[in-house]
Amino acid sequence: MKKHLYPLMVFWAVLLFFRPGPGLAANVEAPQDGHVKVPIAILASGVDGEQTEVDEIIQSVLSSGIAPSGNNIPFEVAIKAFEAPASSGEAGSLFERLQNEGVFAALCLARKSRAWHVPMAAAKARIPTIMLFSESVPISPERHEPSPFLFALDADESYRPKALALLASRLGEKSWVVLADHLDLKSRTAGAEATKAMSESGLDVRILFLPGKTETHMEAALYESVKDGTLGFVSFLSPLGTVKAASFLSAMTNEEVKLLYGFEPPELLNQAEGVIAIKQRMPLELNLPGGELEARATAAFRWLMEGLSSLREENLDTKSLAEAIAAVGKIPLGNGFLEISPALHRPVRKDLQILEAKDGKWVEKTGFQITRGNEGEWVVTPGKRHETSSESS
Repeated sequence: MKKHLYPLMVFWAVLLFFRPGPGLAANVEAPQDGHVKVPIAILASGVDGEQTEVDEIIQSVLSSGIAPSGNNIPFEVAIKAFEAPASSGEAGSLFERLQNEGVFAALCLARKSRAWHVPMAAAKARIPTIMLFSESVPISPERHEPSPFLFALDADESYRPKALALLASRLGEKSWVVLADHLDLKSRTAGAEATKAMSESGLDVRILFLPGKTETHMEAALYESVKDGTLGFVSFLSPLGTVKAASFLSAMTNEEVKLLYGFEPPELLNQAEGVIAIKQRMPLELNLPGGELEARATAAFRWLMEGLSSLREENLDTKSLAEAIAAVGKIPLGNGFLEISPALHRPVRKDLQILEAKDGKWVEKTGFQITRGNEGEWVVTPGKRHETSSESS
């Protein structure tokens, strides 16, 4: 498919929803043909190798039969694509523009740093926004509970300590060292949480704090650990630091070293031979030609459509739409569904991929399933086996 940056573009899809009337909010309008027009924004990123075929994805999703359930009254969805903001200032300006243009909801396809700038601006603008790549992106900018206008397709990263502990136990090594950057608060915190979970699971584990960019200190520390007989490591270093650790370890011993990456893996990490990572899987991901992005876009559109289907003429506004999206408990996807917590605005059950870097590709092994309990705790159980490989993460 053709790859490009994101010009402003508009796609139209006639779906089935409600009859226009005098109670329409300012965000929607009744065209002359009698259909209600609902503007939806797509925020996508075209930099740092994250180019996506946004036009093909949108057309694929809209032609896949997604429509609100239980209604047969026509309406029209106008989809406009915008470049995802690169700073908080850009995000504020963008969402002010979306407000002025009467946008009813937004879907954010951006990843990593571009996605981070969206939630605060979306919440302030009171525009319901679904984040497609969102494990490490908070949707509660100013409070413990999520913003009423923010939603995420990923479980938050609090499941990782238990998942890493189960994976480490399954790999057979009894002695483990957790690597953390003492100059990075997130690295230190995540490393300590993983160390605690691994210890509680019966593993012999200790945490090793390394200076951020000092390769000499890293090599010496790893050498001492290997000399003491440790062959299991969990890295909460940067991706580049993890690549360097993998290189050092492979040169230190002929024995097989297990090196796990503690955070959500970036694409470049598949070049670090033997590194093992955990990543959330979307339903439908194996069955769609567009893979992960198309699966996430399909899930987000269906979630939005399920919310729209419950609105009526008298409550066609962004606040009512946000409440309707939050109330969607299950998103039907193929033969299964994505179960959503109305309180958390995130999935409460997801499949996890276990990926190992081999010859510049991710090779998938038997994964896990995570389920969030009533008290907020995560339960991690073995999942189904999927043998696949790909060029990227």
